[in-house]
Amino acid sequence: MAEGSVRKIGSRMRVTVQLLDGASGYNLWTERYDRELEDIFALQDEIVRAIVAALPGRLEDAGREIARRKPTPSITAYDLVLLGNERWRQLTVKGMAEARQFFRDAVALDPQYARAHVNIAWTIVCDVFLESPGTAKLDDALSEIETALDIDGGDAWAHGVFAQLLFLRREDAKAEIHFSRALALNPNDADVAAVFANILVYWGRWREALTWIDAAKRLNPFPPNLYHWYHALGLYSGRRYDEAVKTLMEARSPDRWSHSLLAACYAQMGRHSEARSEAEAFVTERCREMSANGAAPPANTLDLVRARAERYRNSVDREHFLDGLRKAGLSG
Repeated sequence: MAEGSVRKIGSRMRVTVQLLDGASGYNLWTERYDRELEDIFALQDEIVRAIVAALPGRLEDAGREIARRKPTPSITAYDLVLLGNERWRQLTVKGMAEARQFFRDAVALDPQYARAHVNIAWTIVCDVFLESPGTAKLDDALSEIETALDIDGGDAWAHGVFAQLLFLRREDAKAEIHFSRALALNPNDADVAAVFANILVYWGRWREALTWIDAAKRLNPFPPNLYHWYHALGLYSGRRYDEAVKTLMEARSPDRWSHSLLAACYAQMGRHSEARSEAEAFVTERCREMSANGAAPPANTLDLVRARAERYRNSVDREHFLDGLRKAGLSG
């Protein structure tokens, strides 16, 4: 439920608004506004937009907590999807595999559950983006997406995931069509806005990317770590290295790829000691991950990022990405 208060101070007013869990009374979201009295009608519209934007992420978090407390025998397909969403947001090999299993279990309970099919595909797309080992392939993701769209062609998230899959298949024109469709279907889907921002960076359109990731962070005031990576990548492309570092520091815990981007940023800023330290952390974690999964680390450390660099469609952007890592100490 929503509640709030208004205080008048001279010609100004202070409005406090909060969303509460009706069952527990737990505070889900709070915002304060200080405005001139003459702005009251514009403020009403702003508050409504803010509540609508905050609701999806907060409701998902609340639903996930309810699902956690339920005994396993009574978990429904919907609950399984919520629990799977929590796992994939960890952005680890283990978390993604666990999420995929939750989604597959949801499909087993309800084969017509479009979102479960979409999220199976999403975990595969994430594995490819994170260069994680796995037996699932993009063809498996394509099959799940096609099934989801057959069930519900109006699901914005399905079109957003499909767009990323098409990007990975280098079908960029089709990818943009599906991103446009996703955003038309649900302009308030923060995850779609965020992943679109990521792809725009690789297309060389970092200014547009920053607009979309800003929108995503407004729509979801408690963004997952992935949003910070997307944001920082756009800032790096814009040569705004100091801002990129600050953005990466907002993440709750840096992963191997965050270390690589921090290394490149520090190197471009001339902060060579910090750049080397982050580069060493990246190489250590990435090589450990490869070895644990039976892959031999490359002799040249720059080869650890070659596949990622190839996502940039523009050679100037690609070289800029590699240049930062060379300056940070990667060889090859």
